[in-house]
Amino acid sequence: MICPNHSMLITEVFYSSVDQKFSNNLLFLLKSGLFYDAILCAGSEGFSREFKVHQAILHVRAPLLLKAVTMDLIQNVNKIKIPFVSANAMEEILYYVYSGQARTTLSNINIYESAACLFGLLNLQRQLSWRDFLTAITEYEYYSYSFQWELEAFFEEQNKLETFSLNKRFNGNNEIGTIAISCTSRSERNEVWLIFESRFDSFSSTIKIILLSCTCKLLYNDDFKRKRTDHPLEFEHTFFPSVTRNENVLFSRSYLLNRKRGLVFPRNTLKIMFDLRVGTKLKHYKIYHVNNKQLELSECHSCHQLNNDVSQLYLCPTYSDVTFMCRNGMTFPAHKAILAARHQPFQKMLEENEGVSIFRTTESEKRVRKFFKFLYSGKISVLIDN
Repeated sequence: MICPNHSMLITEVFYSSVDQKFSNNLLFLLKSGLFYDAILCAGSEGFSREFKVHQAILHVRAPLLLKAVTMDLIQNVNKIKIPFVSANAMEEILYYVYSGQARTTLSNINIYESAACLFGLLNLQRQLSWRDFLTAITEYEYYSYSFQWELEAFFEEQNKLETFSLNKRFNGNNEIGTIAISCTSRSERNEVWLIFESRFDSFSSTIKIILLSCTCKLLYNDDFKRKRTDHPLEFEHTFFPSVTRNENVLFSRSYLLNRKRGLVFPRNTLKIMFDLRVGTKLKHYKIYHVNNKQLELSECHSCHQLNNDVSQLYLCPTYSDVTFMCRNGMTFPAHKAILAARHQPFQKMLEENEGVSIFRTTESEKRVRKFFKFLYSGKISVLIDN
């Protein structure tokens, strides 16, 4: 069917609206199945999957896949049956065929190497010789706080069973929330123990672990009435959504009475300095790119090879399904899938004129030739005249 009234004007705007990322363009074809002309069935019975593919692209990217083409008279479509390759492996093969790049973070990558060898995809084999190892790096982001606990007349005999307490609340960032600190004295078996307790119960969806690091020191005066610190005690509290309370025994009163000898505590008041660090556990991921076959990176052509392969379809009648006729009568064979993927106005025009196989344009042969060269290769050497 001929569409005689269609006017395709090739202007600078027509060029600038073309997405030059071949990889994204062709992956769109694979995912959408737009203008597919064959169905590739991979995997054994019960574990097979069907992929809508384009014979023109397979012709220049993976020609050995086309050797298994048969005609399905019921669905009236060409079918490619490859039961000896798993559906997962074929999905990765097609991802490479349409994008020019291999996904090297995959597990069981040797399976894909075997499939690449089977279909003669040497460039894919080169890419799969690299391994991308995704490694998790864990670290903490810290917030620091300090406070002092004063226990007045702690060393006086009449206060040996008195209860001392201190409550503090610290606000982290918006994700951490509030951490509550309680310092108390507890009497057990005629002994007084100083207890440090921390509580946290407002976990967000993004925070999985909170780490509280504490260093506490006794404050006193020496014989020259100079301030000193003694006996640093360090400990950590770790919070999970299922663990929201921790406590530590700091000192016993009898221990502190022994430590008091030779030290000066003004007004018999015990002072303890606390330095806290509250940290959220952060997990970062880093990819280590390792070449296990000692190949140079320059040997892997990646998307450049994709452009070169697709450019072979320029003015190629093989698997062509549409023709454009310029004003002097010269005709240009083309491929609907390539045109639609590379330029949205073409996609719209072809979908609105389904069944049309010949389009006429008032443009000159030179302009049509240059534009089609641009669509198929992404390259143009001469700017369009106004």
